[in-house]
Amino acid sequence: MNIDYIKEKLNTLRIEFMAHILVLIALGSGLSKMYLTGAEFGFLNLYTFGIVIFQLIMVNAVYKLHQLYSLVERLNND
Repeated sequence: MNIDYIKEKLNTLRIEFMAHILVLIALGSGLSKMYLTGAEFGFLNLYTFGIVIFQLIMVNAVYKLHQLYSLVERLNND
């Protein structure tokens, strides 16, 4: 692969990963405030929906981190 393409992809992945981290911080803050005001994990309420979205974003952030590490490894090998 072209090294310039890999560098561009690496910068894009870094920005995506940082966006995931910022969304996780904001969502986690909101969920913790909801929990402290007495929200319960139930069926089809806003708190439950927030927890599900938080977990999906967390899994996606871990996937982006894995992609970032593998791309850095490929860049080091070239």
